[in-house]
Amino acid sequence: MKKIVFFVLLLSSFAANAAITLTTTQKDLIAKHSLHNFWGKIELADGTHLEPKNEAERTTLPVKKSITNKVIDVAEASALSSWCELPWQENFKRMVNHYQRQDSLNETQQAFISFLHGMTYTLIKKKLEKTVCTHQYKRKVHELSKLVGQRY
Repeated sequence: MKKIVFFVLLLSSFAANAAITLTTTQKDLIAKHSLHNFWGKIELADGTHLEPKNEAERTTLPVKKSITNKVIDVAEASALSSWCELPWQENFKRMVNHYQRQDSLNETQQAFISFLHGMTYTLIKKKLEKTVCTHQYKRKVHELSKLVGQRY
C-alpha cells in the first residue's frame, strides 16, 4: 500500500506538460523509495548481496542529500533525453566516473548512486511513455542535458 501511495503522489504531482522538473519534495520521496528498495538488490563481486549492517544503516541515506539531488537531476535529464531520442548515457557515465574518483565514497555509496539513478530514470520514463516529445521539448531537453552534464 505504501508503494502505491508513493507512486500516486509522485506521478500526480508531475507537471501536466511532459518537460518536468522535480521538486525537492519529489526528490526526497524518490530517494526514500530508492533506499527502501536498495538493500538486497545489489550483487557484489563475490556474489553476495549488499545488506545493511544494522537498522540505522537500513533507514539512512548512504550519501548526502546534495549528492542524491544531483544524481536525481542527472537521472531526470537521462530519462527526458531518452524520451526525446537524444543520447543520455554520456552524462550518466560522467557522473559515475566523478563519484568513483572520490575516495571518500565507499562501495555501498557508489552502488546506491547507480541504483538511485536507475530508479529515477525508470520512474520518469514510465510517466512519459504515453506522451510524445515535441520538437520544442527536444530543444529544451537538449539544453537541460548540457547544463546537467557540466556539473561533472
